[in-house]
Amino acid sequence: MTYRNPRYLRVIYYDDDNKTFGVSGITTSEDSVLDRTEQLREQGRNVRFSTTEPLQDISKVPSVEQIIAETALGYTYDSSLYW
Repeated sequence: MTYRNPRYLRVIYYDDDNKTFGVSGITTSEDSVLDRTEQLREQGRNVRFSTTEPLQDISKVPSVEQIIAETALGYTYDSSLYW
């Protein structure tokens, strides 16, 4: 039996109507976020997401603080923004 090597990443959520963003904890998949993003868009929300680069070494995944510091100007961090 072979085992898949997990890849770790963070999801960055964007609410373009409110110009806010949020950052997930470390995860191994963005599949559920993709589905929920599509549902929200169908409801008329102007939302999107991106991810950090998937890495095999969990210790190298960027911290929330690092992502906040590198996020585009004009957006405000909202710790409760996720879906």
